[in-house]
Amino acid sequence: MTQGATFIAISHTNSSDNAESVSPTQTPLIFQELDIQILTNDAYYGDKNIQEFELSAGDIVSFRSSAGVNLTDIFFKNQNAGNNTKIVAVGLLK
Repeated sequence: MTQGATFIAISHTNSSDNAESVSPTQTPLIFQELDIQILTNDAYYGDKNIQEFELSAGDIVSFRSSAGVNLTDIFFKNQNAGNNTKIVAVGLLK
Protein backbone atom coordinates (compact mmCIF):
# COMPACT_ATOMS: atom_id res chain seq x y z
CA MET A 1 0.00 0.00 0.00
CA THR A 2 1.22 3.49 -0.84
CA GLN A 3 1.85 5.63 2.24
CA GLY A 4 -0.72 8.38 2.51
CA ALA A 5 -3.07 6.74 -0.01
CA THR A 6 -6.81 7.07 0.59
CA PHE A 7 -8.83 3.85 0.72
CA ILE A 8 -12.44 4.15 -0.42
CA ALA A 9 -15.39 1.73 -0.63
CA ILE A 10 -18.56 2.37 -2.64
CA SER A 11 -21.70 0.26 -2.76
CA HIS A 12 -24.24 0.59 -5.57
CA THR A 13 -27.42 -1.23 -6.57
CA ASN A 14 -28.54 -0.99 -10.21
CA SER A 15 -32.17 -0.06 -9.65
CA SER A 16 -33.00 0.05 -13.35
CA ASP A 17 -32.09 -2.19 -16.25
CA ASN A 18 -30.09 0.61 -17.89
CA ALA A 19 -26.30 0.93 -17.79
CA GLU A 20 -25.21 2.74 -14.62
CA SER A 21 -21.90 3.89 -13.20
CA VAL A 22 -20.97 2.74 -9.71
CA SER A 23 -19.52 6.18 -9.04
CA PRO A 24 -21.73 8.37 -6.82
CA THR A 25 -20.59 11.48 -8.70
CA GLN A 26 -19.69 12.58 -12.21
CA THR A 27 -16.42 13.95 -10.83
CA PRO A 28 -13.60 11.57 -11.82
CA LEU A 29 -12.58 9.11 -9.11
CA ILE A 30 -9.11 7.94 -10.12
CA PHE A 31 -7.83 4.76 -8.46
CA GLN A 32 -4.34 3.28 -8.56
CA GLU A 33 -5.82 -0.06 -7.46
CA LEU A 34 -9.50 -1.00 -7.74
CA ASP A 35 -11.46 -4.19 -7.05
CA ILE A 36 -15.12 -4.46 -8.03
CA GLN A 37 -17.25 -7.33 -6.74
CA ILE A 38 -20.68 -8.37 -7.96
CA LEU A 39 -22.55 -9.26 -4.76
CA THR A 40 -25.99 -10.20 -6.10
CA ASN A 41 -27.31 -11.12 -9.54
CA ASP A 42 -25.31 -11.35 -12.75
CA ALA A 43 -24.28 -8.25 -14.67
CA TYR A 44 -22.66 -6.94 -17.82
CA TYR A 45 -19.91 -4.34 -17.61
CA GLY A 46 -18.08 -2.08 -20.01
CA ASP A 47 -18.00 1.60 -20.89
CA LYS A 48 -20.90 4.05 -21.19
CA ASN A 49 -21.85 2.83 -24.69
CA ILE A 50 -21.26 -0.94 -24.61
CA GLN A 51 -21.56 -3.38 -21.71
CA GLU A 52 -20.82 -6.82 -23.11
CA PHE A 53 -18.49 -8.47 -20.57
CA GLU A 54 -20.39 -10.94 -18.39
CA LEU A 55 -19.91 -11.15 -14.63
CA SER A 56 -21.62 -13.59 -12.28
CA ALA A 57 -22.63 -12.94 -8.68
CA GLY A 58 -19.50 -13.39 -6.57
CA ASP A 59 -17.06 -12.42 -9.35
CA ILE A 60 -14.34 -9.85 -8.66
CA VAL A 61 -12.72 -7.69 -11.33
CA SER A 62 -9.37 -6.10 -10.42
CA PHE A 63 -7.74 -3.09 -12.05
CA ARG A 64 -4.17 -1.89 -11.45
CA SER A 65 -2.70 1.04 -13.31
CA SER A 66 0.08 3.52 -12.63
CA ALA A 67 -1.84 5.90 -14.93
CA GLY A 68 -4.99 5.40 -12.85
CA VAL A 69 -8.43 3.86 -13.40
CA ASN A 70 -11.39 6.25 -13.53
CA LEU A 71 -14.41 4.65 -11.83
CA THR A 72 -16.78 7.00 -13.68
CA ASP A 73 -15.75 5.29 -16.96
CA ILE A 74 -16.94 1.82 -15.84
CA PHE A 75 -20.63 0.95 -16.30
CA PHE A 76 -22.77 -2.00 -15.24
CA LYS A 77 -26.11 -3.29 -16.45
CA ASN A 78 -28.36 -5.97 -14.96
CA GLN A 79 -27.99 -9.18 -16.97
CA ASN A 80 -31.64 -10.09 -16.44
CA ALA A 81 -34.44 -7.53 -16.35
CA GLY A 82 -35.69 -6.85 -12.84
CA ASN A 83 -32.78 -8.64 -11.12
CA ASN A 84 -31.04 -5.64 -9.55
CA THR A 85 -27.30 -6.15 -9.27
CA LYS A 86 -25.51 -5.00 -6.10
CA ILE A 87 -21.93 -3.94 -6.75
CA VAL A 88 -19.14 -2.98 -4.35
CA ALA A 89 -16.02 -1.10 -5.45
CA VAL A 90 -13.02 -0.82 -3.12
CA GLY A 91 -9.62 0.61 -3.80
CA LEU A 92 -6.86 3.14 -3.30
CA LEU A 93 -7.29 6.59 -4.80
CA LYS A 94 -4.43 7.87 -6.89
